[in-house]
Amino acid sequence: METYDVVVVGLGAAGSSTVRALAAAGMRVLGLERFGPAHARGSSHGGTRIVRRAYAEGAAFVPLLLRAHELWEELSRTTGRAVWRRTGVLITGREDSEAVVRTAECARRFALEHHMLDADGIRRLSVPGAWVPDEAVACYDPTAGLVHPEEALLLHHRLARGDGARLRFHEPMVRFAAGRSGLTVETPRARYAAGHLVLCPGSWSELLLPGVSVPVQARRQVQHWFELRPDTAHHFAPDRFPVHIWQAPGIFFAMPAVDGPAGGVKCSQEADPPPCDPDAVDRRVRRDEIERSAAELRRYLPGRTGRWMRSTVCTYPRTPDNHFVLGRAPGHEAVTLVTGLGGHGFKFMPVFGEIVLGLLTGGGRFTAEELRPFAPDRVYESAGAREEARTPAPAGAAGGRRARTGRPVPAGWSAAERRVWRDLERGPEVGRSDIPERCDPSLDGLRVPLPTAPTGSAVTEVLRRRRSRRDMTGPLPLSALADVLTGLFRGPKETTPTSPTCGGTGSLTPYLLANDVTGLAPGLYACADGSELIGHPVPPAWRRSVNDRVNGYLRRDPAAGPPPVVLLWRADWVRIMARYPGGGLLAVFWDAGAAVQSAYLLAEERGLAGCACAGLPRTDEIRELGWDPDAYAFAAAFALGRRQPRS
Repeated sequence: METYDVVVVGLGAAGSSTVRALAAAGMRVLGLERFGPAHARGSSHGGTRIVRRAYAEGAAFVPLLLRAHELWEELSRTTGRAVWRRTGVLITGREDSEAVVRTAECARRFALEHHMLDADGIRRLSVPGAWVPDEAVACYDPTAGLVHPEEALLLHHRLARGDGARLRFHEPMVRFAAGRSGLTVETPRARYAAGHLVLCPGSWSELLLPGVSVPVQARRQVQHWFELRPDTAHHFAPDRFPVHIWQAPGIFFAMPAVDGPAGGVKCSQEADPPPCDPDAVDRRVRRDEIERSAAELRRYLPGRTGRWMRSTVCTYPRTPDNHFVLGRAPGHEAVTLVTGLGGHGFKFMPVFGEIVLGLLTGGGRFTAEELRPFAPDRVYESAGAREEARTPAPAGAAGGRRARTGRPVPAGWSAAERRVWRDLERGPEVGRSDIPERCDPSLDGLRVPLPTAPTGSAVTEVLRRRRSRRDMTGPLPLSALADVLTGLFRGPKETTPTSPTCGGTGSLTPYLLANDVTGLAPGLYACADGSELIGHPVPPAWRRSVNDRVNGYLRRDPAAGPPPVVLLWRADWVRIMARYPGGGLLAVFWDAGAAVQSAYLLAEERGLAGCACAGLPRTDEIRELGWDPDAYAFAAAFALGRRQPRS
């Protein structure tokens, strides 16, 4: 059994800082992370995070912030990596706006540099034409700026490894046990002995420390990127556009265009959503969420931004009082907690390691009085509110299987279907409540042959039963494409006399790669429903690469150009594995077969040419779309066009 001085669980902002600080102090350190490095499941991603010193959230944070600010500058200076950038932060509202008033009060209390501005001063720091009411006031902090979270995480990992730390990704902690000789930490791969355990679980706090009353709730938050107009893009450069935070009355912010005009402007609307299960949170972004942020941009920066580009979903682990949890776990002297960072913890990242080192060695820069507001055993709220704050474990997550349904095998199924149905009834939970609807054998629904094993051969067998029409041409009329999409999106129980297709895509999200469609610009589109397409920016080289592989599979003449349309179905692994913990892979192949069969039938009904094909976007191409390849993959593709007249 490998032995370490300290095992750190969770390598987000707090854990990455901790492994670096402890390794630099000469300790033998192991870091464990259930996902990959710099992943997009928690709250340590999104390209940029705001760094401030004058803090409306409370004076207790300021000593930690001042030290974190020093460490960000030191990190950039000693490594030569610009992980932090000074841009200034402009907080705007009315004279009585809480964000403005409390920020100014904090700056005066700690003698921090700041400037109070009237409407004219605000206009000078914003883009021409920005909406600034005459009664507006602002507190401007010229020493504030932003950090790049993904780069900061990877840099801390590299420095920690350089000092001897062992970092193991895709290896979650299953449990730990305390004995007379120390702690034992167990993962699916191994068991480790440790003198101390540091838990930095973020939104997964209650799953890693059951029975300890630490009310940390995951909250879903969405960030968006919008295009910049070419004639105004230069006004959003980091040296001209400080981070803008507006309160009127809700909080909305916009970041400088750190990736240049092509990267767009990042923005977000602060919300107070209900608690969510971090393993089952919906990582799709709804149209109304995009439109709300677009409306805020039009309000504050009218005519200066363009279309939506992309979005990402974070989970913010919050406590009821919005303070962090830093200290020894109640009832576990050998366990230290660093969690509950909410949506504002990343700016503190480098100081967390110093705090943990001080807690373990009995020294440190911060006094017990300075850390008392963050103690795990503090009073958060009333007992009733604390109980309400606790996130319930997902049904069936701990403690065995759900009761069996006991339903008989539907009549008319083949022997293979019956065998798989019995296996599912005996096996672990895989969403059995969905199975009858998705395998309805009635005449007005498409019965999908069940795969006998979760392998690619199952889908191949499904596709082999259908005719392939490789001779396709364009342009494809937009009306014909709309008919196909409407059929694909119809729910399993919604049927019409003219269409036997099952509709729906189950666990998969449909995308459309348009190449030659009347009235539709070439590009990649997310299919929000059967009638609405949301553009997702892709470079021309990306489209060429996917289309070339599709053509190669279809043995089409490259001179004929790419297929008019390639339908793609994306798998969201986080959502799928949360919904089907015992058979997520089976669900993906099942739904891929259903989606492709539906596309075949719809194409036939409308006299179109269609063919299932290879050519799915690769890992590097998924990353180019702004997605984490560990979270997203493509499961099926279908080329579509008009039938080529035979000579």
